[in-house]
Amino acid sequence: MTAGPTASGPIGFASFQELQTEVYRRRDAGDRETALELLAAAGPSFPDQAAHVYLARVQLSAELGRIDEAIRVFAEALGAGCRYPLPVLRGETFAALHDIVEFERLEHIAAMRYDAELAASRPKLVVRAPSTGEPRGTLLVLHGNNSRADRTVPYWEHTLELGWRLALAQSAEISFTPGMFVWNDGAAAHSQLRRHLRDLEGRVMACGYSMGALRALELGASEPDRVAGVVAVGPYFPPSAVQPLAEALRVPAAIVVGRRDEHGWPGSEELARRVVAAGRRVHLDVLPGQGHGYPPDMAAALEKALRFLEA
Repeated sequence: MTAGPTASGPIGFASFQELQTEVYRRRDAGDRETALELLAAAGPSFPDQAAHVYLARVQLSAELGRIDEAIRVFAEALGAGCRYPLPVLRGETFAALHDIVEFERLEHIAAMRYDAELAASRPKLVVRAPSTGEPRGTLLVLHGNNSRADRTVPYWEHTLELGWRLALAQSAEISFTPGMFVWNDGAAAHSQLRRHLRDLEGRVMACGYSMGALRALELGASEPDRVAGVVAVGPYFPPSAVQPLAEALRVPAAIVVGRRDEHGWPGSEELARRVVAAGRRVHLDVLPGQGHGYPPDMAAALEKALRFLEA
């Protein structure tokens, strides 16, 4: 899943998710040429997703029979510092390129780079305290996929004024785009977050955006003795995630999600329905007209969510 904060695209795409959806809609309709043109025009506006834009361009170029162009774009991706695990490149998506010597040379470089940089990556925790008074507790905040801890600060720093300490976790799992990180490996994420919990004192609320929100919910479900509540903003919900969470989640949860968020709203609504039916506490704040992204008024959304958790 490639989800990050909302950004402005040049031709009507409010987020990378919207661009991605439209590109694959065109592709599935057989209009690969237009899909490729959309990526070339709008892709540069989403630099955090650069590796995925390059990869989609390689795929579409190969499907159009433009092998030289596909290899040129792949080389451009490596020149920009992108890295890819071998299973991704060996997938059926790139079958047309698998017997091309130059592609095999480049994929070897991409995979070795990915493996080496993943092995060298380390988790990070950025802690910021309110300027006055004793903190009301700590918000353990998880960034979305294809992001990092420092990019997350502006969305959550209002809570410092409300008296909360911020502990912003950065995943050790690298993204395909250099300088960005993801939470795709659930077991690794849980292991890292449990270590962070051991280092934090007092009351902790697990918070996150997109894939980070899903991991925050999972942490609340698995560590109820250390996590007092969960704030999930635009959570990414694969269909398989809802039932286990609904059964395991015992701490109160506040979910903020856009009605037009196709990867977040259906699962959020179903989770809330099941948790309420089981007699447990959840607050679902659905934002009309909002897609996948941070709320336009994040400060107000967080104030409402935290009031619910403290009630």
